[in-house]
Amino acid sequence: MENTNQGSLNQQVLAKWGINILLPLLVFFLIPQSTGATMAMKLFFAITTWAIIAWLLETVSETAVAILLPVFYIIAGLADTKIAFSAFTTTIPWIVLGGVIFSSVMISTGLAKRIAYFIILKTGGSFKGLLLGITLAGIVIAPFIPSAMGKIKLCGCSFAYRWCF
Repeated sequence: MENTNQGSLNQQVLAKWGINILLPLLVFFLIPQSTGATMAMKLFFAITTWAIIAWLLETVSETAVAILLPVFYIIAGLADTKIAFSAFTTTIPWIVLGGVIFSSVMISTGLAKRIAYFIILKTGGSFKGLLLGITLAGIVIAPFIPSAMGKIKLCGCSFAYRWCF
């Protein structure tokens, strides 16, 4: 029985990779140059289509696709290195990364759950008390996380854990 499951899994992976490779090639070859589309435009659409499909089908991790996308633009000659990686030189990606790491640490150590439980216990077990406790827990935890993405990750993981287990 395991061989059948393994075989179907391999077929799914091969099908995903086939779609991930063939669809961008179709985009590249089916856009006619006679309509004003230049070679650079065709390359851009093919590379971007690959990235979108890789994200959707999860053939490559999201982080790898995000890093490979500007690299492919540079290799194809569509963008200069300074332009392609300009987003990584701002403070926003680093603040988001720091916030996500900090919220992961708070979740894995149980600190976020302890703070939330303490405040919820102090506000009571009613529906209004629960809402007040969640709000107060967010107010207490939020100043320690510099990123909105980190706060979303913290809240999302906390609520998913609370409702699933």
